[in-house]
Amino acid sequence: IFTGMFIAFFVIVNSLPADVNFTKALNIAGASDKMKILNFSFDLDNRYTLWSGIIGGSFLMLSYFGTDQSQVQRYLSG
Repeated sequence: IFTGMFIAFFVIVNSLPADVNFTKALNIAGASDKMKILNFSFDLDNRYTLWSGIIGGSFLMLSYFGTDQSQVQRYLSG
């Protein structure tokens, strides 16, 4: 997996235009708001925020640990 990631990274860097290096590409991405990793806003119209991830992840973990047969067997045997 890591070998494939490194190969893909170097292919992407080598595919950049001649006048754009990696640092300049990062600056362009930052100026275009593409480098925002986490969104802490409480905007209900925005689908992907940290808060929606925490709420959705909580329900996902509750459904896995509460209804999966292997997890429930561990609870009951304990």
